[in-house]
Amino acid sequence: MSTSIEAAKNLLKLPVLPDAIIGSDDTVVMAAMKVIKESGLKIPENIAVVGFNDDPFSSFLEPSLTTVSQPAYLMGMKAMEKILQMITGDIEINFWQTIVMESALVIRDSTKKL
Repeated sequence: MSTSIEAAKNLLKLPVLPDAIIGSDDTVVMAAMKVIKESGLKIPENIAVVGFNDDPFSSFLEPSLTTVSQPAYLMGMKAMEKILQMITGDIEINFWQTIVMESALVIRDSTKKL
């Protein structure tokens, strides 16, 4: 988390503030939100914030966090399916496949609504 805090502080030192910060997961963005608020800036008025995962706490943050929801359970099932296929010899260990799954942008209060 300290790396996320340092990264957010560095972004706020830029000559021109970014319009938005997008994090690799909701926890990273939560740290950025803390830094933004401590600097006296407002979310989303000064900087919009978007996370990734749609963690259960995301809707309880102030402001509530806009985030990308992903099908984590289905992702785990597909991964296990591939592992079992490797164990049983149905596919090679170095088998490479791209699997596309739908995700959704969950718009909440941390981004400006157009």
